[in-house]
Amino acid sequence: MFSFGAFTFSEVNQRLLYQASGPHHQPYLSCIPFNLGLRGWGAFPSSPSRPTCPLARTRCCAATGLRRAQKVSEPEQNPSRQKAAAETPARGGEAPEPRWLRGTDSTIRDLVPLPLSGGQLSSLLPRGRFPHPAELCCRSSVPGGPEGFRKRKCSLAAPRRHPGGGGGGGGGGRARAMEHVTEGSWESLPMRLHPRVLGALRELGFPYMTPVQSATIPLFMKNKDVAAEAVTGSGKTLAFVIPVLEILLRREEKLKKHQVGALIITPTRELAIQIDEVLAHFTKPFPQFSQILWIGGRNPGEDVERFKEQGGNIIVATPGRLEDMFRRKAEGLDLASCVRSLDVLVLDEADRLLDMGFEASINTILEFLPKQRRTGLFSATQTQEVESLVRAGLRNPVRISVKEKGVAASSTQKTPSRLKNYYMVCKADEKFNQLVHFLRNHKQEKHLIFFSTCACVEYYGKALESLVKGVKIMCIHGKMKHKRNKIFMEFRKLQSGILVCTDVMARGIDIPEVNWVLQYDPPSSASAFVHRCGRTARIGHGGSALVFLLPMEESYVSFLEINQKCPLQEMQLQKNTGDLLPKLKSMALADRAVFEKGMKAFVSYVQAYAKHECGLIFRLKVLLEGLPC
Repeated sequence: MFSFGAFTFSEVNQRLLYQASGPHHQPYLSCIPFNLGLRGWGAFPSSPSRPTCPLARTRCCAATGLRRAQKVSEPEQNPSRQKAAAETPARGGEAPEPRWLRGTDSTIRDLVPLPLSGGQLSSLLPRGRFPHPAELCCRSSVPGGPEGFRKRKCSLAAPRRHPGGGGGGGGGGRARAMEHVTEGSWESLPMRLHPRVLGALRELGFPYMTPVQSATIPLFMKNKDVAAEAVTGSGKTLAFVIPVLEILLRREEKLKKHQVGALIITPTRELAIQIDEVLAHFTKPFPQFSQILWIGGRNPGEDVERFKEQGGNIIVATPGRLEDMFRRKAEGLDLASCVRSLDVLVLDEADRLLDMGFEASINTILEFLPKQRRTGLFSATQTQEVESLVRAGLRNPVRISVKEKGVAASSTQKTPSRLKNYYMVCKADEKFNQLVHFLRNHKQEKHLIFFSTCACVEYYGKALESLVKGVKIMCIHGKMKHKRNKIFMEFRKLQSGILVCTDVMARGIDIPEVNWVLQYDPPSSASAFVHRCGRTARIGHGGSALVFLLPMEESYVSFLEINQKCPLQEMQLQKNTGDLLPKLKSMALADRAVFEKGMKAFVSYVQAYAKHECGLIFRLKVLLEGLPC
């Protein structure tokens, strides 16, 4: 039975029938048009009858050509395209990328937009397939590929100058070595950094660059829009903080007090706080720049007054609070006019920003921003939504993908090489016993424990406080309003302890010296699994992750190996764990609040289970059949 308190499934089954069941909402598919001459994000009204991605908005004739190409069922229907269609290799269904377009490790594709006619697009693309961005580039002859495409490859590395380093940077086909996390000194960059920026780097103890930094910074500073993908803990924050500062320093017209030059948007307030702290180290030597942090959990009126008094040349914000600030013109804050001077927009954890609940906010924000700007997208995973954003919204975009040493060219592994990933298969009534036994044997280490819902965090946090003595246990989840920042900062300072949390802590958060990431509930998406594991083994350090699975969920291991190229090793069940379920029952009987927490946790757990993206593996019907009624 499940350890949610002294109750059985029959006590909550009526509630579950109404809350956990219902029609499954299938994700819609929309035609993403490609504006090859777009100078920024446009906007057009969407219709409920024809849903569209609010971030892939365009208004050029190339999109019309793409739709027209899809409507032609046979090449013979249009004689003008018959010859081009005959020359195009026949590929059925979702064809693989052509051999001459296949990137290797250290591949950067420089996309120079050039408007094509509808006929040209239809002749270049097989029916029913959206083009890869590298297929929509300026016309140039490439050996081994059809005329009209160009693939540009360049090394991601500056010459290595760190002690014990190897030779020069890796060329095309060589994987970026994250085992050696340095790629050369900051002085080796083609564009010299400001001496005070170099001084701040020395103070922070970063004499060398990481691969993603050596690849991104020169391109971002050369008026390129960047879409960077690198494993978690690879130094992506400095990869955009340094270019932001250097671009503002090179402005011909200096920023005034209330002019916004850079905007950094993050999905969570914890990540925003972390970026703001890093940025503060670099803006300290430059008193001409002011920075401001806008996140939830604070009084928006105070944020408005602080901006009026101190200004904010660099804004670090979460989407909801930033959108709210654009609507406070009545309070004397005309943010729309302040962002007209914007030079740089950074979307950190871009795939999470495009999740449900963020799309509308991001779209509203983009409508206020100038089209002539530098834009950077940074994430450890690139989802289909991010791909659409890159294709439709970036000017002169450059893709940067940094992979692990020894990873095959066709691999897309997103986890650090020093991370040891384990899984444990145990029955439902043994799962909590195994977790507690593990924590009791690792009291001197620092752990993150992920649960699927806020209610589960509340309940299990309370239970662990009673069963695991001598360890600091803290809880954090998205429904906490004012306590989250305090708890987050306090846990970062601990040498050992346990943080029970939801996926609000899964993205970009850098907590020092995390030894184990424990996933009591598997995440709802494979990309979330990668981000959870990435809270440990950061910047060359070692770390371990463990996910608990039920016997019917064991095939999830194979799914992760195929979907994320993330291999897992099996960890055997621990012996002599003891049975803790009677203690949980007695706790629930003695305290009504604990019983209520357990009830809510169970209901929310089943609801989350029903929404898992791997419905063939995480089957709600099979789960409920195994519960006592």
